[in-house]
Amino acid sequence: MLHNHASAVAGGHEAPELIRILTSQPDGPLRNQLLKTIQQEETIRSLSWDVIEEEVALLARGAPAFIRPPKPGERCPHTGLSRTGLMELITPCSRNDHQPPVKAILKRSHPLAKRGVWYVPARNLFRYLLMQGECSRENFLAMREARKKAD
Repeated sequence: MLHNHASAVAGGHEAPELIRILTSQPDGPLRNQLLKTIQQEETIRSLSWDVIEEEVALLARGAPAFIRPPKPGERCPHTGLSRTGLMELITPCSRNDHQPPVKAILKRSHPLAKRGVWYVPARNLFRYLLMQGECSRENFLAMREARKKAD
């Protein structure tokens, strides 16, 4: 069963509901292949989420609870990201369509201050980076399989 965090959504339906709809359809090779694929993806995603959470816990042990962006010209000692790379993940900008993928905290000395100090929760950052790796891996494997079939 999928965890709430990693529910597979296909066409606006969660995977279990999509499976229920497909099982009510008449038997056929396409239906059977779709059911098999959805069930495999559901298993892979739930396993991937468990692995990601374990890795996040391991990484968080060696890092502080909050990470501050590195000074200009330096790299983050925990992730290897540059200051610009990290800021693009935590601040709304055109590179992320003004929707930062990693939640962070901007601590200002008073409400009208223009400047402040950014604090990035290490677990949020590690989880995002590890999920990017999983997505890249899945995309790579899917592309490789598609190329094998094309040959």
